[in-house]
Amino acid sequence: MTHADWQWWELELVVPADYWCATVVEVGGPLLRTVSEVAAPIADTVLVRDVTVHGSTALYLQARAASGSDLAEAYRAVRGGIQRSLPVAADATVDPSGPTARAHSGRGIVATPDTAVVRPASLVPLAGPVFGGRALPALTRSFLRQVGPALVQLAVAGRRQRQSLVKEALSVMAAQLAAQGPSAAPGASELPLNGVPVGFVSFRSHAEAFLSTCRDPHAARASMDERYQRARSVVDTSVEGVLRAADGGLLTDGPAGLWYRTAQAARQEFEAAFRSGEIQVAAPVDPSTHDNELARSGFHRKAAASAALQRYVQSDPAFLAVRLGTSLLYLGLHTAGLTMAERYLLCYLVSRSCESLSGTDALSVLDTLSAPESSATDPAATGR
Repeated sequence: MTHADWQWWELELVVPADYWCATVVEVGGPLLRTVSEVAAPIADTVLVRDVTVHGSTALYLQARAASGSDLAEAYRAVRGGIQRSLPVAADATVDPSGPTARAHSGRGIVATPDTAVVRPASLVPLAGPVFGGRALPALTRSFLRQVGPALVQLAVAGRRQRQSLVKEALSVMAAQLAAQGPSAAPGASELPLNGVPVGFVSFRSHAEAFLSTCRDPHAARASMDERYQRARSVVDTSVEGVLRAADGGLLTDGPAGLWYRTAQAARQEFEAAFRSGEIQVAAPVDPSTHDNELARSGFHRKAAASAALQRYVQSDPAFLAVRLGTSLLYLGLHTAGLTMAERYLLCYLVSRSCESLSGTDALSVLDTLSAPESSATDPAATGR
């Protein structure tokens, strides 16, 4: 039996929050390296962060194997070689009964802090209310397998110092922007952005969505802007350095280099899958209904008011490929150990940096992208 004939299995490992980065490094790293060994018992290892059916945060290690016992043995071998002080399961049990969802009916085994569980893989990265389709499992697993070493490197930085993880993650986010290529959004060709990818507006969109959920959006925005101003020199230098290196073909090293190469290579494959219908995506929430938190965001109401822009973001295969890549970015950073709050902050910092480097601002860019069929200006769309 060849690796191609092996089944996908997953190991569900409950991880305490304070030991997340250490676990990714000590467990995830060696399991990623196991696949390169001669006669390795597993292949194509993927790291994904999710929650168990009981709500516990877990690291899912998915791999091809001839049997679940092979993945369990690979875990035991790794676990036996690390410090006992790491509070993760000392053993793994194999549950051949099927997907995790069966645990809802009491017919499956769910991982605990004491015991990891190996079962046929049921978790499909990014599958859910937004993305679906028959090509999604292969494409998302393939991408995460390739960037796995970068996720471990990020976790190494986070284990050393939290700020080191945030700094490395910022470079990876800039690399994702660089990998997206030219935008075909309506009006994008008219934008003089000094080499800054127009995709930075997507990061601002993510940050604005978060701000709209805050109890005091103005105070939250002021706090983020203050943090940008304090770190502006470092942030701008980092973002500009990544974009220039990518433009010159020199972005090759570290997590940012690996992410850039992988994202750039995957873009056409993602686009083809959307074009053929092998991946589907749900339409984004409409802020104009005023029955959701995005209704508080002038940024999102402005974007929703343009029929041309909405047709583009909802149906253009190239943009949908970028959207899938960005979602994989967020999942990857989360798996490496970045918190949701840190992710939203970085989206804001990177987008503010791109504004500085391009000599424009996200709302002005959005005005241009919305111009072909924009409605009257929303008086609330004045937040920076």
